[in-house]
Amino acid sequence: MIKFKFLLLPLIMLFSSCEEPTPPAEEPKLLSFSITQEYNESIFEDVIFQDIDYQVFSYTFKSPVNLTSLRATFTASEGAIVTVNGVEQKSGLSYNDFSSPVEYLVTNADGISTTYTVTLNSEQTAFTSLPIIYINTENSMPIVDKENWILADLSILGKDNNYLVEGLVTEIRGRGNTTWNNPKKPYALKLDKKNELFGMPKHKRWVLLAAYNDKSMIRTDLAFYLAEEFSNLRWKQGGELVELVLNGKFLGNYYLCEHIKIDENRVSDGYILEIDVRAKEANGDIFFTAKNSGLKYVIKDPDVIKGSTEFKYVEDYINKLESDLKNFDVESYSQYIDMESMVDWYLNSELTNNPDADFFISVYMNLSDDGKLYMGPLWDYDLSFGNQIYDDGEGSDNGYEGFPIRDGDRSKIWLKAMFANEEFVTLLKQKMRVIADNEAQIMAYIDAKHRELTTSALCNDRLWGLLTPKGTSSAKIIEAYDKEIKSLKDWLHGRIGWLSTNIEAL
Repeated sequence: MIKFKFLLLPLIMLFSSCEEPTPPAEEPKLLSFSITQEYNESIFEDVIFQDIDYQVFSYTFKSPVNLTSLRATFTASEGAIVTVNGVEQKSGLSYNDFSSPVEYLVTNADGISTTYTVTLNSEQTAFTSLPIIYINTENSMPIVDKENWILADLSILGKDNNYLVEGLVTEIRGRGNTTWNNPKKPYALKLDKKNELFGMPKHKRWVLLAAYNDKSMIRTDLAFYLAEEFSNLRWKQGGELVELVLNGKFLGNYYLCEHIKIDENRVSDGYILEIDVRAKEANGDIFFTAKNSGLKYVIKDPDVIKGSTEFKYVEDYINKLESDLKNFDVESYSQYIDMESMVDWYLNSELTNNPDADFFISVYMNLSDDGKLYMGPLWDYDLSFGNQIYDDGEGSDNGYEGFPIRDGDRSKIWLKAMFANEEFVTLLKQKMRVIADNEAQIMAYIDAKHRELTTSALCNDRLWGLLTPKGTSSAKIIEAYDKEIKSLKDWLHGRIGWLSTNIEAL
């Protein structure tokens, strides 16, 4: 037995020496890592890290991105758990704040870990070639209504990636009527000091129009351009197409323009009136109802007290004017209405087929200190140029034929008198000929805006899905935008031709 024990020992040693050594535990890894548009609506480019073996990732977005809330998609070694600050991560589900570097810890069943550091930045560049307006409210307070001003600061990054203004103190609130109910909100701005923006004269009050209903994004700008080139209106407001980043969130394409106010750099004097059939005392509107037309005239600026001497002066003036118009008393009303502004306002309204200009809303006029009434300024063009999307009970006819402004029921007292006035008709024909002769120039302007806005339209549509359903490819979005611009040009071409022929025949 003793000899057997000695023989057994070498055998045990022999077999033990033939066993393979235990391999070292495999280091856990990330196998893929990306941040894509599919899981992050606020970004406009997919970030897919290729060199996954490196444990330090970094990327700089070329567009404004809210880095505080992004979701990553990833895969890891089999059985490994991925955590950030002790919180287990789910691919495509877990949000993290990337405003500072984020460490992803990959841990396997043996407790071995590998750390990956992800650093993201967002360049402040004019990524669509349009200027960018950055607005940050105090404590990132949301803008939830049209009544309460919220303190904020404002900076503008120009097309050349240099700041035009930085850190302007402003207040901001919502604005608009039906437009405030859209997902993409319009805003009003009130700077603490007068400031020049984009070469427009200094003022405190500005407006950011969202153009939610205008897929071309240029209708208001185009209407203002037509006024600038082909009218002598007393004041022609300016505007600039921009991108808006509010509290770090990119909100898409907006139109910054001058607010209608009495000021040496806006409407120079007198009173600004607006015809607004929806005016209500409950809304704080200071208005009167005209005796002849039944239209509601709101005194927009300056502030007056209802029933005051100033209020009664405006009310009596309009009632006298409407009476003279109703009676076709040309000799009388010609003494206190500026005929050229009437022609310019009417032609712009009819050419663009602006449904609001049917003496409904946003029909502005200026009762000047010289005792004359000037039509304008112009306003509200998102539903113009064949884009009337609301059915008012009579259908939404977007054809380019007809005189919808002249023939509207609310327009009768005013425009029947005008079309019976030889001076008005003669001047209207002259101005329509100028527009028809310059159709090529107008179309070239639209083409230039089309080129300028293509990338902006792409980014705007990824956010709001107005041209195409969300998730549509970039090529399809651009194709849809091209069609929208072509439709606008085709409509305007038809409109110019029809009006040219039919106004000449008056």
